[in-house]
Amino acid sequence: MNASSAAPAFRWQGDDLCVGYRPDGDETYTIVRFHDVTWSYSGYPNDEGLEEHRLQDRGLESYRFHEVVSSDREVDSPNRHYVATFHDITLEVHAARYSVEARSVEATSIDNAMYLILGPIEQRGMKPHFQCFNMGGSKHSGLPVLHSEDQDTTTLAWARVLDNIETARRDGRLRFEPLAGLKRSQRAQIFTLPDTIGSLDAVEEIFLYGSHLVRLPPEIGRMASLKYLDVYTSYTLHFFPYELTRCTKLTSSRVSTRALYGNRKYRPRFPHLKLLENQAGLSKVTPKECSVCGESLVGLKPIRRWITLAVGSDDLPLLVNACSMACIKRLPSPPEGYVQKPYIGGHHVHQTPSYGI
Repeated sequence: MNASSAAPAFRWQGDDLCVGYRPDGDETYTIVRFHDVTWSYSGYPNDEGLEEHRLQDRGLESYRFHEVVSSDREVDSPNRHYVATFHDITLEVHAARYSVEARSVEATSIDNAMYLILGPIEQRGMKPHFQCFNMGGSKHSGLPVLHSEDQDTTTLAWARVLDNIETARRDGRLRFEPLAGLKRSQRAQIFTLPDTIGSLDAVEEIFLYGSHLVRLPPEIGRMASLKYLDVYTSYTLHFFPYELTRCTKLTSSRVSTRALYGNRKYRPRFPHLKLLENQAGLSKVTPKECSVCGESLVGLKPIRRWITLAVGSDDLPLLVNACSMACIKRLPSPPEGYVQKPYIGGHHVHQTPSYGI
């Protein structure tokens, strides 16, 4: 592999990630299969920016495959950490093992070669996406509907997340990955986090890259030491609980903002909080206490509003569950460019025009 090697192609087969590339100028194609992947990332830096990679001082070189000893990711996982540095991207994978296959085929591209070697693409439906915004229509027919997926708490995946949280609570770690050790198919079973996440008052950084989360529990606001939140490429996570603002040390975040309600790029509308079709979703994000003052909501009908505020290093849409209009009136002012008051969503809300195309 060198600077002239074509960009790699990727193919998922179950929990295995197949990486195809053409190392030389002949008709030989190489496919590296990473088995039982629990975490993966592909993107920046390219070969010109490799010196900025966090592992650069540990022997990282251009156009090579590496195995990382004493990984800084998924520290409790038995999987191994691999890094591949291509011309245009860097790939990181946590997998049980890898295997290599080199084949000579007459192909028009690397994607075509992978099709000839691996067969048709599997349609497994395990990649999160944010095609949840109905950008057209009139009245309520064009509004998005809140996710209402039920979390199956009987699965091995859920048990592993619970165990990860308990382990992090006991050892008082600062850096935490709730989904560590879960295979790709298992990650697709996790739509929220256990409310025990609130017991991690020592954790400073939490990583949920590429998750299938559709909501976060309000208990996340109890993470008093939280400084950094990474939910990048969690494309079905469209909003956050207002309780996240209680994490007063949270100064940095990484979010796929185009997947958020009301984002500046596309300005997708907010679900109408009083419509019947959103009640199932709302029932799964209703806290036991007022989002603003902390008083009990038992026996009360929450007053719900949307508001966008600066949290971490992003402007995030937040769902408020308040005990009274007095608490709604106590909410802070949104940043410039967003609706300047709390609202219930729907077509009647005027948002600043997007700058998307």
